[in-house]
Amino acid sequence: MIRHTLIVIAFIIQLMSCVSNADDKDLSCAERLMAIKSMESVLRLDSEIDTLKVTDLIKTYAKFSNSCPNDSLTPEYLTRRADLLRGIGKTREAIKQLLYVHDGFPNYERSVMCAFLVGYLYENELGDDEMAEKMYKNVIELYPDSREAEISRQSIKHLGISPEDVVKSFQKNK
Repeated sequence: MIRHTLIVIAFIIQLMSCVSNADDKDLSCAERLMAIKSMESVLRLDSEIDTLKVTDLIKTYAKFSNSCPNDSLTPEYLTRRADLLRGIGKTREAIKQLLYVHDGFPNYERSVMCAFLVGYLYENELGDDEMAEKMYKNVIELYPDSREAEISRQSIKHLGISPEDVVKSFQKNK
């Protein structure tokens, strides 16, 4: 079993190096998809976060979306890209990516979540309560009956209040 796993990992690494060295313009959407799946698998197997591998995956997601803009997986991969960008501290780029997904893929099933996350990132990652409130209000206006709209309403009520004070207010109301 271990030998099989090592062979698979070696194959994935070889495939990734071929994709990295190939002329990106010559790759089909299927080849790009295979590269993404391989890169994601390698990252899942790593016990520690490898920033270089994460950066390569971020670039591969972008190349996929640029080369395969009409593929049904494009908005999902761009959302994953935004999550990775946030994870490496590039919050503003993540916000731009989430807005692009929300605005560019209105039929994407997680579009409302992308809009909500923009407000969340402004509030919790950038500390910009004014922009957070604006984004939360946008979610409420566009998706008034969604779960994200309800969370946005609650988030607006607690903007500028420390997490400890929010917990205390919940405890008082019990």
